[in-house]
Amino acid sequence: MKRPRTGGQRETLSLGPHRSGAPGVSPVRLSLWGTKEGTVRIRDFQETDCDALVAILRANLQYGDPESEGPEAMRRVSACPAALFLVAEEEGIPVGLLRGVYDGSKALIHIVSVRPDRQRQGIGSALVREAARRFRERGARSLAVTVPGDNLAFWKRLSFRLTTRIMVAHRIDEVIGG
Repeated sequence: MKRPRTGGQRETLSLGPHRSGAPGVSPVRLSLWGTKEGTVRIRDFQETDCDALVAILRANLQYGDPESEGPEAMRRVSACPAALFLVAEEEGIPVGLLRGVYDGSKALIHIVSVRPDRQRQGIGSALVREAARRFRERGARSLAVTVPGDNLAFWKRLSFRLTTRIMVAHRIDEVIGG
């Protein structure tokens, strides 16, 4: 079997029903992407990924709010039709994740996280490219990302440009005044 070129998509496969076969929900898709170290599989989130993904987020200091980033939140995101929740895996082990959303008008990536020992090998780029491809299939014409300031070079290499800053209220009750 030919190995894909670095950064190139090789194949997309259907793996059967997603989200317990819910009607009207597309099947789980698996895409194989070439990276600097070989091939990474990018697929939809599965509930069994939770512990490994929490470990990745913690290792990257991206696990600040378990209510919005923990296992229950991951399950809610996975069940949301507007959300895209991708997992990169090597040999069946999750090594990265991407969460984003397409609201029918705009696509937005909320977070990309790759296991520290697998960073700078093309996995994050493959996740972003796969997300862009899937968002385009849904009708998105552009893509935005919420970016921490220490990560701008990565995003610029993928053709993103810094335009605005986003302010976040982590607790919605504080916005409501409750």
